[in-house]
Amino acid sequence: GRYVQGAALAPGFYADPDDERIAPFVTAFREAYGEEPGLFEAFGYEAVRAVRAAVAAGGRTRPDLRAQLARGPGLLGLTGQVAFGPDGERADPPLIYVVDGDRIRTLR
Repeated sequence: GRYVQGAALAPGFYADPDDERIAPFVTAFREAYGEEPGLFEAFGYEAVRAVRAAVAAGGRTRPDLRAQLARGPGLLGLTGQVAFGPDGERADPPLIYVVDGDRIRTLR
């Protein structure tokens, strides 16, 4: 309603059916599991993509993978630009959403 207009949200992941980048994942997940994907499913999907990219870049051992993940430019994932620091932790800013009319849209 009108009381949430302009509200800023940071859910970590929002299964936006109108987002061309996210919609294929949401559709495939729904078809496979019969429910909406959430934050943990999105993080799992991105983790696999990040490790695959690190392996493709030459990472073979745990230290190699950590170095590749920290070195790379990251990847554009379901939860924003995915990047890792030298400690292996995510180092990218979270996506912020805003309530705009009947939609929730990405603010940044």
